[in-house]
Amino acid sequence: MRQFPVGSKNAKGIENHLGALVHRSMRDVLRPFLEAWQADYRFWWENTSDKALPPFEGQKAYPKLNDMISQWSDVQAIMRAIQDELVSMYKLVDVTNLS
Repeated sequence: MRQFPVGSKNAKGIENHLGALVHRSMRDVLRPFLEAWQADYRFWWENTSDKALPPFEGQKAYPKLNDMISQWSDVQAIMRAIQDELVSMYKLVDVTNLS
């Protein structure tokens, strides 16, 4: 049996069920990042940012940009590790290496 089965959740080892892995990834990785940054960034964007600038230029002025990018890099690293594990366990094509 593979480490992250996609079958019945009632089977032994539910903590390694693929659905549980996806749930934990969202709950423990993505959601905390979004909850920490989305409201603050959106408030800044709507109330303080320079609307005359193109969006990608304007976001460079966000005062907490370096902290947000640092945490986003951490999220990306965790998600890549999960992706690598799934590619390995399910013998999937690693699409990150396709050109």
